[in-house]
Amino acid sequence: MTVEVRIIGTDPPCPRCAISGCIVAEVAAESRVPISIEHMSYETEKAIRIGKDIGMIVGTAKHVASAANVTVDWMAVHRIIENPPSPQRLCRDPKGIASKWSPELDAMLRPCEEAASAAGILMTPVLIIGGEIVHSGSVPTRGKVRDWLLRAEGNAAAKSGMQQKRCA
Repeated sequence: MTVEVRIIGTDPPCPRCAISGCIVAEVAAESRVPISIEHMSYETEKAIRIGKDIGMIVGTAKHVASAANVTVDWMAVHRIIENPPSPQRLCRDPKGIASKWSPELDAMLRPCEEAASAAGILMTPVLIIGGEIVHSGSVPTRGKVRDWLLRAEGNAAAKSGMQQKRCA
């Protein structure tokens, strides 16, 4: 069974959204979980509907900062993206903008991540695995992604088995 993965982010992708996709693809391959990945902008109708379904809007750290009055030094954020202070170790083969992610970038935006829910914002990157929103607002760890993928694969297999029994 193929596990459906959706990543809601920016278009073009920011380093956090791009590295999230890289992590999911690598962990799925390592875990031998077949996946289909759909990347979508937070501005698409589908992403907006996903947010509305849980009573939230989907937005970026900038949206959260504005809505929740979180002070962020955006110039410092851009400097971190342009020249990552430490190498990322979550993705073995980052492509393009994904190579610009660093732990310091997530740390700079953590106040927004922490304020997002109270502000009614589902903050990008949003990771949906097997139809369940499993993470938002930061880059997830490889271990968490592995757990979510394996759980979704198990759920899909169980659901498939139940459907086969009903048909028999």
